[in-house]
Amino acid sequence: MEKTKIGFIGCGKMARALLNNFLKAPGLDDLQIMASDINKDALADLRGGGVKTTQDNALVAEFAEILFISVKPADAADVLYKISSYIDADKIIVSIMAGFPLMALKAVLHKAKKFARCMPNLGSRVGEGMTGVAFYGCESGDKADVMQLLQAAGKATEVPETLLDTVTAVSGSGSAYVYLFIKALAEAGKARGFDDGQARLFAAQTVFGAAKSVLNCDDTLDAMVAAVCSKGGTTFEAVNVLNNSDFNEVIDKAVDAAYRKSKVMTNAFKV
Repeated sequence: MEKTKIGFIGCGKMARALLNNFLKAPGLDDLQIMASDINKDALADLRGGGVKTTQDNALVAEFAEILFISVKPADAADVLYKISSYIDADKIIVSIMAGFPLMALKAVLHKAKKFARCMPNLGSRVGEGMTGVAFYGCESGDKADVMQLLQAAGKATEVPETLLDTVTAVSGSGSAYVYLFIKALAEAGKARGFDDGQARLFAAQTVFGAAKSVLNCDDTLDAMVAAVCSKGGTTFEAVNVLNNSDFNEVIDKAVDAAYRKSKVMTNAFKV
């Protein structure tokens, strides 16, 4: 990596998930990391792990070559204005704030020229995240540095900023949909004899294996469903129930609700 001084302003769950992956990823041994948060407890598990911690955002802003902003969108304007004098054109500003557009960042941090806006998800906690990222003003080397960091926490792909509301609705919020499905599957197993541990294991491992097979197979999803559904068999009966219960429609409505909320948030911060 060309830029090795990494800063985090705001160290909530997502920021800490990314940081923990940065610290153990191959090829990122040379990183120097400084992080700040208003809450001392948020910094506690980073101390001693090679991360310098502070409650002074200005120190982090001045130090970093790649600066991650991970505060609540409602607090963003105040935080950004207070660090703006410490930002220069060489720094890459990476926002992981939901609904906060690149142009809103640029309007406040007017000395900065290089920006990225990304939406990771909670899979990053176990190194299996999915992140969509949009860039503004970044050259190929800048993009490569940011992508190397994000890919330390799973998979990351560049998308136009106009698709980040979709990223938010499908993958950013999507972990919660999958948790709900696993919970429902586990509860159904418990109702038919599994204990808590068995139900959780069978449901979660099944989802994990199915997801892994999708990522490692070129078959269509319809073909993969059909491959499990012997006509007249158990899966055939179960899938018929799902299809007749508007399963796809319910998922679409959930994604649409998240998408529309993300749009509202984005529009609120437009400049």
